[in-house]
Amino acid sequence: MDGGGVVTPDGCTVEVYLHLPANGEPDLIDRAVPEGSRILELGCGTGRLANVLAARGHDVVGVDESAAMLSHLRGVTPVCTHR
Repeated sequence: MDGGGVVTPDGCTVEVYLHLPANGEPDLIDRAVPEGSRILELGCGTGRLANVLAARGHDVVGVDESAAMLSHLRGVTPVCTHR
């Protein structure tokens, strides 16, 4: 994806992912897990899902290879896998 700005090691533009909506995925996850669940999201990017789930009271860990993507997490424990 190319939209200008910071590009991740896998070629994604951070700015593009900041504008993608969560749609109904957080609702689907909320129905599948108990309140306050511990959730691990692999490839969380800018937190499209992780931020929403954390705001809803879940204990979320977000894993991504891009520190630039992880810098947009709010209330989520970030884990950067890029070496």
